[in-house]
Amino acid sequence: MAEFLHQPFSNFTFNGMKLASRRVGDVRKVASLKPLLCVFTEEVNRRIVVVKNGKDTLDMCRVVNGMWQTSGGWGKIDRDNAVDAMLKYADAGLTTFDMADIYGPAEDLYGIFINRVRRERPPEFLDKVRGLTKWVPAPVKMTGSYVRQNIDISRKRMDVSSLDMLQFHWWDYSNPGYLDALKHLNDLKEEGKIKTVALTNFDTERLQIILENGIPVVSNQVQHSLVDMRPQQKMAELCQLTGVKLITYGTVMGGLLSEKFLDTNLSIPFAGPPLNTPSLQKYKRMVDAWGGWSLFQSLLRTLKTIASKHGVSIPTVAVKYILDQPAVAGSMVGVRLGLSEHINDTNAVFSLVLDEEDISSIQEVSKKGKDLLQVIGDCGDEYRLDAQPTMDETILVGDDLMTGPPSPLIPTEIASHVLEGVDLCDGILRNLFLCLQINDIEPFCQDELALYRQCAERRDKELRQRLQDSECKLGSSMPLDEAKERAAQLESEVTSLERRLILASGLEGIEGFRQRWSLHGRLTDTKKRLESLTQGIENRKNEVKKDGPAPSSTTKKWFFW
Repeated sequence: MAEFLHQPFSNFTFNGMKLASRRVGDVRKVASLKPLLCVFTEEVNRRIVVVKNGKDTLDMCRVVNGMWQTSGGWGKIDRDNAVDAMLKYADAGLTTFDMADIYGPAEDLYGIFINRVRRERPPEFLDKVRGLTKWVPAPVKMTGSYVRQNIDISRKRMDVSSLDMLQFHWWDYSNPGYLDALKHLNDLKEEGKIKTVALTNFDTERLQIILENGIPVVSNQVQHSLVDMRPQQKMAELCQLTGVKLITYGTVMGGLLSEKFLDTNLSIPFAGPPLNTPSLQKYKRMVDAWGGWSLFQSLLRTLKTIASKHGVSIPTVAVKYILDQPAVAGSMVGVRLGLSEHINDTNAVFSLVLDEEDISSIQEVSKKGKDLLQVIGDCGDEYRLDAQPTMDETILVGDDLMTGPPSPLIPTEIASHVLEGVDLCDGILRNLFLCLQINDIEPFCQDELALYRQCAERRDKELRQRLQDSECKLGSSMPLDEAKERAAQLESEVTSLERRLILASGLEGIEGFRQRWSLHGRLTDTKKRLESLTQGIENRKNEVKKDGPAPSSTTKKWFFW
């Protein structure tokens, strides 16, 4: 396939394939798959790809401007500057933008951008601009009205009557509702609200199921780079047989595949460039899984040699190599709109031709890394709920950590005893915060959320028991007048919390719920502490009757643990 991409195509057709049919849910069973027609149009340096599926057609730039970077974590985005930058990319021939409903203001920025194109550019320019978006719903029941409502939101935000491409993501394969959703999306396509239906982060098995059930999709967006070659295994084989194309992301690994990280040592603090964006942190983890920083440096040096030979940059070589892979229609390069740009490097991709020596030297280094298909699983498995044995069947969000009582408050005077030897889950919590910083939303951090919730439940149960034991010991060991004073303070705290809880009962919405949840937990814990302290005082009275007078207030050491 790689050598085909250097040929002008005018009529390139995949033959249909016969697959074993299966029945999934209530979706229609189909015995064979119709061929898709994929035409590479030789425009300027072969930058345009046209993917056809029956009467569905979409032409797009082969290098796609990725807008995940607008969702936060890459620097503050100024709206006007961002739209100006989008116009600059489009004017340079990079006319295709990729976004999602969960990428912060991405769809809204596109809506402002496309209106400026309508006002400030000729109609033929508008005809070249493409906006690809994704829909990433929770795995709930997929009714026609629910799907329509969400697609209408994207259409309104992007200010278009018809979405050029709707790429669908699904979190949980154990829930076959993704087939219902795709059927409804296909109905919306027939109504003209969507031009082409596609997938994102689906694995090979589910792609085959979707095609067998007669649901036409034109592409699947997956992670694919010189480090992550998983799509060239099972996925590419099915795509070549059926004509479904791949749109790749992570191709320059958030910028790791660049001169900036050549000859750096990230194991030494402050010795190399900071991993200060979610994408850099995410793909550094991929490097670690693949073979580590030393092997990655070997890859960068190889790419630098090739880049110098052709007078281009490392990212240009990295993108071109992936574009030349079988079944790949386009590759994503993230854009930090208004903050930085890489238009020249990106446009150089279209004129670069890698020779056999280049390809051989890249493969020589790449094959030394681990097979990520064995480490992670098939395309998109890193996002699958059912691939993680510790996860529940539903998506966890931050508020799911509020299903039990809140963590108890530990008084400073007994904290050292209560906390001694207790696993505080701080390592798991750091991993959770890091995951949320990298991915921005909870569905990407299911394993971290589940692990933290389990650890926190064990921790809080142990802390509560230690708190009650400590109060009981205080009641029986500290001077009696101080023990009674402590009991009075706890009684006062109980009264205050009860009053605050009554006031919070009138608050509506999630904020009201959170206040009541927090206050109820503190009230329960304080009452338990008071009960334990009182029990300790009663115990000491019983002991006094047996053994003599209680310790005086001048006794200095009353903690006996």
